[in-house]
Amino acid sequence: MLGSGSASFEMLRYLTERLPVMVTPRWVHSQIQPIAVRDVLRYLVGCAELPASVNRGFDVGGPDVMNYAEMMQRYAEVAGLPRRRILPVPFFSPRCPATGSA
Repeated sequence: MLGSGSASFEMLRYLTERLPVMVTPRWVHSQIQPIAVRDVLRYLVGCAELPASVNRGFDVGGPDVMNYAEMMQRYAEVAGLPRRRILPVPFFSPRCPATGSA
C-alpha cells in the first residue's frame, strides 16, 4: 500500500528525497501495483458487505504496473525533485550508504 504512514511509502519517500543518486539492489526492477490506502479501505468495507457464504481471499492492486525505480522517479516528479539516478547492482552491500548502516 502506498500512502503517508505506510512502510512502503515512507521508505520510498525517504530514499527519493535524500538520495539524488542511488545504488540499489536488483529488486528495484521488481514489478509492483501500488495502491492507495484509501482504495484498500474501500475494498475492505466492500468485503464486509459480502454474504457470509463468500469465503476466499482477494488480491488488491492499483491499475498501474511499474517497478520500484519507476515509482521513485514518479514520486520525485510529483514532489518537484530532479530526476533521480538509480544504479542497480547484482548484489547489495550492507556498507552501502543507502542503508544508513556501516
